[in-house]
Amino acid sequence: MPTLTARKTGSTQLVVFSNVDGVFRHPQSPFMPAAAVACERLERAGVSVVLCSNKTRAEIQQIQRDLRLHQPFIAEAGAAAFVPRGYFADVPDAIEIPGYYLREFGARYDTIVRGLQAVAARLRLRVVGFNDMTIEEIARDWRLPLLRARLAKLREYIEPFTVSSDDPRALARLTRALESAGLYCQQRGGVSYATGVSKPSAAMSWLLRVYQSTCGSLLTIGLSGVSDESRLLAPVMREAFVLDDDRGGRAVDVHGWAKGITDLADEMRRRPAAALARG
Repeated sequence: MPTLTARKTGSTQLVVFSNVDGVFRHPQSPFMPAAAVACERLERAGVSVVLCSNKTRAEIQQIQRDLRLHQPFIAEAGAAAFVPRGYFADVPDAIEIPGYYLREFGARYDTIVRGLQAVAARLRLRVVGFNDMTIEEIARDWRLPLLRARLAKLREYIEPFTVSSDDPRALARLTRALESAGLYCQQRGGVSYATGVSKPSAAMSWLLRVYQSTCGSLLTIGLSGVSDESRLLAPVMREAFVLDDDRGGRAVDVHGWAKGITDLADEMRRRPAAALARG
């Protein structure tokens, strides 16, 4: 596993925050092995690739295994940041769990589910979340293979849900009522999520500070698809996009994603960090 140490004076650490919700539409993509080779090459070159997602910790861990990545990641729409043990010399304000340092930014899943159910009952709305569904129902309704549905159900912080109502204002009413109860409703990729996170970028900002304390000089880049509604919100120096290659769809395939990160890393090597930060 890579371990970051203090950099030499004048050197710059490249940290790429990559939204992957629109990337892995084909888990068995024939391009996955090539993407894994590219990720290993990036790690050897000292490039940090931080996966950011609405997905659960278990889902992101599977993606990291497929890509042979050993990096920090942000799960469940900014609700938690996970840093592999030994990656940084010091991880402030985090707790130790098996294999990771964990920094939480939102309430735990059981609190979110109880709050969502209580608010929906008060408004007399029928809300169906992952907590109410079997693995088979999640696989069917969300068009996921059974293995991915199992990983998606292992939620720790946020609850995807749908509202069954003929009232077009039902979701807006629910959103306002959740906020009054200290919860929030995020809309990402056409999906509603109940969460305790008021500022999704907080996890990225915290992780940037940890990188800064270890590496000193940073160049930060946010990478997402051009049609991705869930744009990266961290205070990155530069935001970059990968063109969609799915006609009629919204996703970027994994080969385009890996190539985008590799191209950005190569650009950093060719140009001074200050010039690259200005874009």
